[in-house]
Amino acid sequence: MNCNHSARFMLLFCCCICWHCSSFALEKHISLLKGMVSKLITVKAVSTGGYCDKSLKLELTNNSRDSLKVDIQPGLIFRPDDSSFQDLVVLGNEHIELIPEKTADITLQTFCGKSYALSPFPNLNYHFLKIGDSNLVRTLKYVSANNVPIRLAQSGVWYFTNHHSIASIYSYDYARESEDFAKYIAGLMKVKLPDYFIQYKTENKPGQAIISRNQTKLYAQMHWSAGEGFRNMHLVVFNKNGSVYKNIEADQIIDKLGYTVKVEFDPRRDPQGTYIVKVFDDAQKVWDQKTVVIEASEYDSQ
Repeated sequence: MNCNHSARFMLLFCCCICWHCSSFALEKHISLLKGMVSKLITVKAVSTGGYCDKSLKLELTNNSRDSLKVDIQPGLIFRPDDSSFQDLVVLGNEHIELIPEKTADITLQTFCGKSYALSPFPNLNYHFLKIGDSNLVRTLKYVSANNVPIRLAQSGVWYFTNHHSIASIYSYDYARESEDFAKYIAGLMKVKLPDYFIQYKTENKPGQAIISRNQTKLYAQMHWSAGEGFRNMHLVVFNKNGSVYKNIEADQIIDKLGYTVKVEFDPRRDPQGTYIVKVFDDAQKVWDQKTVVIEASEYDSQ
């Protein structure tokens, strides 16, 4: 009797162990990229309209008999069947759980990955193209970790996908954040930070071009410290030959780092040429100096 009781106990114990182990085996953690490559996951992708928003809906089908915890990594690039529309770059850092042999949807934050193409209409079919290079992936992780504003982040994506200038990593509404973001990418790519920034006028209307280069503006962000006591500051733009082009009176941005003034140049108004912008006090001490170059041909085309 004791032998039979012991045998039944051992059988029950082994069944419990096997069930416990199998329960772990039925749940897998996998990246979306790996799931697509291994064909564990089938993806149907359609646009929701626009680009710099939650603009890509993925219908994910779990082809396995296991539950899948899917990581959607940054930098996945999807291309439309109609190549006149933009590629969409996924911000990532999102997750979804898939039930065995079932389908679930997720709508993802995206960026435009082809700046000269048209903004997508809703319900355009997309397919997975590739994952972006390692520096684009690192930049998107930085965007998520540091809550970089989405419109500013878009200008950084274009640096990688369309070789836009480092100076175009900018948003007028986020002066300090723009400098921090441009500094991060400049350090990552080992390039020099610009003296001034370029702000393109952009649209997010489906079926339309998104960048109007002929409405571009340039900004030199001038800084001086707030901890030096009261000083009478002068902000002046000089021509290359040293003559005064204009005196600047503008609202100041004041934060813990000091004072900032954004000096605007408009290629439709300001003649092409080289300008030197200076902040100096009554004693002629220069607190900041930037050089701005306007080349009309750079901004007069779409």
